[in-house]
Amino acid sequence: MRVLVTGANGFVGSYVMNELVRLGHAVKGVAGPENSGSDMTSINLCDAPLVGDVVRSFRPHTILHLAAQSSVRRSWDAPEETFQVNVVGTLNLWQAARQHGTEHFIYVSTAEVYRQAVGESNLREESALGPTNPYGLSKYTSEKILDQLSVASAGFLRLTILRPFNHTGPGQGANFVVPAVARQVGAIKGGAKPIIQAGNLEAVRDFLDVRDVAKAYGTVVASDSISGIYNICSGIPRSIKSIVEDLCKVADVGPVTIEVDPGRMRPSDKEWLVGDPNHFHSATNWSPEISWEATLADIWQDSSN
Repeated sequence: MRVLVTGANGFVGSYVMNELVRLGHAVKGVAGPENSGSDMTSINLCDAPLVGDVVRSFRPHTILHLAAQSSVRRSWDAPEETFQVNVVGTLNLWQAARQHGTEHFIYVSTAEVYRQAVGESNLREESALGPTNPYGLSKYTSEKILDQLSVASAGFLRLTILRPFNHTGPGQGANFVVPAVARQVGAIKGGAKPIIQAGNLEAVRDFLDVRDVAKAYGTVVASDSISGIYNICSGIPRSIKSIVEDLCKVADVGPVTIEVDPGRMRPSDKEWLVGDPNHFHSATNWSPEISWEATLADIWQDSSN
């Protein structure tokens, strides 16, 4: 199958590209304009004619749209950029797919589209939506536009929307919570004071290993019938504080003092963001395979190199 992957040079995209090649697909990766020196096709998704040229030349059966301005923190500082890339760029890609014979459009959204869960219940696909930051709002807007365009396409272009919850793994940037903590743990082992700083320690999140996420996306690409909206998640709640403690155990460091760093706090943050994976499991039989302990061990090893 011919698959076009946007955001192919990113943290998740690199794993997804490897997974799709492993599955035997003919894959073309697309990178953002800031990566013009890479060996991938580099385009600005906001340039509609250029997007159309890329889709027309490759003529993919499936488009997996990973590319986004995905930093919640940056979305507060640059909301216009966030909406241009995440909404206008997505619209341009959909229109090109519709015009040039793509059969399946897979849009990677985010769990940030949901409201705060009530009573610490796991979020289902039909749970109330209510993004609380510009990033989540841009993804929510794109979902709604794509849903309307899908109806208007009268079945000529199949749409699947995926809502991944938090994911991590080796190679993730140090501005994300797990590798950021791993680097601080490494500094402590190197002789620094036993103090670890993080943002909202009581926030509870749902984490997957990025390699399991890549396999989930590969499962969707391989399906000839899946459509609709699906959570990609573990269903297991983990507080940020517990993640710090787990990493210290993996690295054999302790005791440490855990402090809240106001600079790492978001302007608006949900206390509980944990998903229900059952809908996706029922549709695909996918389940995460990599244990939390193995994920942390690999991140710790990666941060130590």
